[in-house]
Amino acid sequence: MSLACKLLGIISEALGLETEAVTNACVEMDQKVVINFYPKCPQPDMTLGLKRHTDPGTITLLLQDQVGGLQATKDDGKNWITVEPIQGAFVVNLGDHMHYLSNGKFKTADHQAVVNSNSSRLSIATFQNPAQEAIVYPLDGVVKEAEGDKCFMEEPITFAQMYSRKMSRDIELARQKKMAKLQPEEQEGAKA
Repeated sequence: MSLACKLLGIISEALGLETEAVTNACVEMDQKVVINFYPKCPQPDMTLGLKRHTDPGTITLLLQDQVGGLQATKDDGKNWITVEPIQGAFVVNLGDHMHYLSNGKFKTADHQAVVNSNSSRLSIATFQNPAQEAIVYPLDGVVKEAEGDKCFMEEPITFAQMYSRKMSRDIELARQKKMAKLQPEEQEGAKA
């Protein structure tokens, strides 16, 4: 957790704020550790290890093995790039919470995990999340109205509310994708 807090201090300073600004906005940090195992797959183009998503929290640190498989978007989500593993290095992803705290100055990392046919893959992720009651809203001093900045959130919400809205949106998007996939099949069945 100390590495994540040091990084949050650097991010605070990059925003022109006091070193502890982001950490204080989290109220109390919650850390979750997830170990992901992706078995080798004979047809990797037929499956994903983990679908496209962003992390809801503040910052995520990921340790990949040498097999790799993490991909992130670039060009506003139009293209995927592979994040090559570097022995002993952490991948740092900023989450949705950090995106809101920075008023969009820092982008959330849109990413996915893919499998391959040659080797199984292992990754360890640590998610640093704010307390459920932490306020999600741009930090004081980030929105510089004199420079033409505008706050991109209408009102402050709690992290619990932000998380709930994100999950509801994700479920609705999955439902829409499923319906779009079923429609051609239904039309094909109606023709027969």
